[in-house]
Amino acid sequence: MMSTYSEIRRCWLTGAATIALATAAQSAGAQTVDTPAIQPQGTPPGTIQTDPVATDDNAASATQDIVVTGSRIRSQNLKSEAPIQSVGEEAIERSGVSLASELLTDLPQFGSTFGNSNQNSNTAAAGFNTGVELVNLRNLGVQRTLVLVNNRRHVGGDPGTSSVDLNSIPSSMISRIDVVTGAASAVYGADAVSGVVNIILKDNVEDLTVSGRSGISSRGDGGQVQFSAVMGGRFADDRGRFTIGAEYSRDDGIIAGNRAYGLADGLNNRVDLAGGSTGIPGGTISGGANGTFIFDLQNRLVPAAGQPLSETRYQRAPRRSQLAANERFLLSANGRYSLIDGDGGASRMEAYFETGYANARTRLAIEPQVIFFQGLPRLGTEAESPADAPAIPANNPFLLPLIPTIGAVPASGVQVLRRISELGDRGINVERETFRIVGGLRGELAQGVNYDIYYQHGTVRAVQEDTEVFDRFRLAAALNVDNNGTPTNLADDRCVDARYRSLGCIPLNVFGVNSISPQFLAYAVIPSVSVTKATQDVVSGYISADLFSLPGGKATIVGGGEYRRESVRYDPAASNLDRSSSVRFLDASDGSYTVTEQFGEVRLPLLRDLPFVRALSLGGAARYSKYSTIGSEFTYNVRADWMVDSWLRLRGTTGTAVRAPNINELRAPQSRANSTAFDPCDRFTDTGAPITLSAVRATNCTTALGALAATLNQTQIQRDTVASQNSGNPNLTAEKARTYTGGVVFTPQAFLRGLSLSADYYQIKIDRVISTLSVQDTVNQCYDQAGLPGVFCDRVSRDPVNGQLIGVNNQLFNAATEEVQGVDVQLLYGLGLGNVGGAPARLNLRGSYALLLKHDFVARAGAAVDRRVSQVGDARHRVQAGATLALGSGRFSWDTRFVSRSVADTTATGAAALNNTVPRYFVHDAQISVDATRSLRLDFGLQNVFDKQPPIVTNPSRTVSGGTIAGGVYDVRGRYFYVSGVARF
Repeated sequence: MMSTYSEIRRCWLTGAATIALATAAQSAGAQTVDTPAIQPQGTPPGTIQTDPVATDDNAASATQDIVVTGSRIRSQNLKSEAPIQSVGEEAIERSGVSLASELLTDLPQFGSTFGNSNQNSNTAAAGFNTGVELVNLRNLGVQRTLVLVNNRRHVGGDPGTSSVDLNSIPSSMISRIDVVTGAASAVYGADAVSGVVNIILKDNVEDLTVSGRSGISSRGDGGQVQFSAVMGGRFADDRGRFTIGAEYSRDDGIIAGNRAYGLADGLNNRVDLAGGSTGIPGGTISGGANGTFIFDLQNRLVPAAGQPLSETRYQRAPRRSQLAANERFLLSANGRYSLIDGDGGASRMEAYFETGYANARTRLAIEPQVIFFQGLPRLGTEAESPADAPAIPANNPFLLPLIPTIGAVPASGVQVLRRISELGDRGINVERETFRIVGGLRGELAQGVNYDIYYQHGTVRAVQEDTEVFDRFRLAAALNVDNNGTPTNLADDRCVDARYRSLGCIPLNVFGVNSISPQFLAYAVIPSVSVTKATQDVVSGYISADLFSLPGGKATIVGGGEYRRESVRYDPAASNLDRSSSVRFLDASDGSYTVTEQFGEVRLPLLRDLPFVRALSLGGAARYSKYSTIGSEFTYNVRADWMVDSWLRLRGTTGTAVRAPNINELRAPQSRANSTAFDPCDRFTDTGAPITLSAVRATNCTTALGALAATLNQTQIQRDTVASQNSGNPNLTAEKARTYTGGVVFTPQAFLRGLSLSADYYQIKIDRVISTLSVQDTVNQCYDQAGLPGVFCDRVSRDPVNGQLIGVNNQLFNAATEEVQGVDVQLLYGLGLGNVGGAPARLNLRGSYALLLKHDFVARAGAAVDRRVSQVGDARHRVQAGATLALGSGRFSWDTRFVSRSVADTTATGAAALNNTVPRYFVHDAQISVDATRSLRLDFGLQNVFDKQPPIVTNPSRTVSGGTIAGGVYDVRGRYFYVSGVARF
């Protein structure tokens, strides 16, 4: 079986390579012809388009069959029964963004995305996802949005998942992007729960287009440059076509400290010095008889009590990347060659290929490392985190001179929380290489009988380097000091362990600012490089045929099959494996699965050209899937389309979707890292003010902690060094969803000609949701649900002596349900203004509105409903609207985005609830575009015209994970200038 599969794979790769070589060899003979972009009549070029005007009647010529996203049926007059929002090439150019993900994030249908603007040390510790750009349709999670390229799957950019990294797709090669809401699993397979994003690449280019773009923020940072070239043509007497594109881009990133929102750490949704870390450069010392002491910025040993926050708290946010620096190089090519041209009624056959390569390098800056020299209760236990180290021994020679000030020291020593600022900022560098190739045959066997069969191979290899990493074992060895019988003479002290002396061990002095020598850093700092590789192989094919005639047209059926294999391997750095790393612990792992599927689809055009029935059709699809991991699953959908008249159309779908657990969810290696969690049982703020608990929390905390519950006081360092343990779960089962969509499309002909208005309702309900709650959410679920449910409380670890929260096992699980409901409204209107000043003028208006009616999550059967509407990422109202005034060879565009008032966390209580409201949010963009010549266009743009700053959202809100803003929802750059040019030859 494996041998046969390998042969198939080799054949397809050889065939694809042959086509590519033939294309390259004959490209010199291609002619150059101007080919303006096809635009719908009455629709502004490049606007965000809904399917009535963008993807139905105008997507192809009158004699060419088309395939719309969400179906494999081919027809000249096919319309989608599901709502489709289509973003054209010129809309991408008008937006002024360099990544497709940035454009999609602005659409009202998308929730909090995962990308460079909201990645930090917490997200990096969870995997190899630094630098990826993932989209999140309906805010149901990036893993439930299926991203296709030319109607085919793409290898996942976050290894072990199916989530496609949009960084790996050159924006200069994108012809359009279709966004479809609703279950499409019956057509495309697993993961299409919230919907599908289908990226259509250019394949009919017959010229050379060169473009360049440069931009910078009004604060002089965040610089971007981008260059691209796309060329195409014909060869072999027009039997073949090819398109090749290359793109380079660089984004210098933004450090949060260069913005008002990043001048200090946050607490309770405010920028507040009190949110800073007590891990300061001089060290915070506790355990002595006289209380807690610090070394202040002047390197004086003083009591911590009464000192200003500027001395006792270290602000981490100013040192962190708010927008990670990124550099990308991408290549993309596709081509086709007619093997049998079908003259004289014979069958047609065409060979085709697609290939792409992307290299992306990302740099994430993080504040200097903090080490908690505390020993028990965590060191040596399951709750041990990478920041943990032994307590400073009572006989440590550097401690002895301090005892007269800090007081008597117990035999167990003292605890020191120390920021190793001598080493400077840490960093995470990730290089990700993505390769994909597709080769196939398609054509027509007979009149009305079409086929398409292909093989696809894709790989992603990510190399992650954690810089400025300490070896925890070397740190521990440097605390165990032999004073050579002269405790007051530090010059003859040495490390006790001869093994570490041979590595250069010298005694470690953690007391005071700049007390750690360069010699010690050279000994204790180690390299940390981890590698992961994911592979995807797909063999797929289908046949479509016209069966018989109905009153509305020909009935069409599709049947096909698909085989897919996904695999991933994790090779962590040695220090991750042996737990010596001060950054994260990670086990090695590998996993794979296969799925074999059979699918079918039918379309029945029932009626046509009758009173009140301009056209009426029904359709459906079904898919049977057999996974090597979870067994068999079945999905289906049913669709209806009723065109009442030329100006009114009704449409609807219902269906099921399945999402099988991916490799990460099943087999992700066990990892452990530092995380932040506010203890729901905490009874005092950091300033000593009492905290009032809800009735449920108070009861649960008393039950769990007994007498300790009344006096529990979580310190800042205890809050910020909670050990988070993450891993896959081989016992997960598949998610199952039921979806409904129904809508109306209004395109008047007699009045308001040029107007297109659509409204669609959607409902998506998922059962057995594969959930990975945040650490904060897991702890909250334990103490906010009646009866201390074991599914959450068994994951929470506490110090048996003082009751403090010390760790959370955050393994994935199947939750009960998650459901969203809402309404989308799309509007387009084009209005001719005649001649103005001797030049033709036109005004084009566009708008997209998303109303969220419901987003409920139930963690387990019988649990309280978690209502998330109006939480950050789930705003009740979102709008994108704009206008373009075209006058002769120039165009002026203005676009506005609106997010309604939200809350940082719908479950917030106590102090967090006092600043929980997030104000409504408007951002405006403007662009002037000029056709300088017939072959040269210049664009001058301004994003965030009024320099609107993002709202402050901080811990303990569950909608952020570190940092002070929700970067996946709101703009982080501020006012931004750019200029671009496009030349065609």
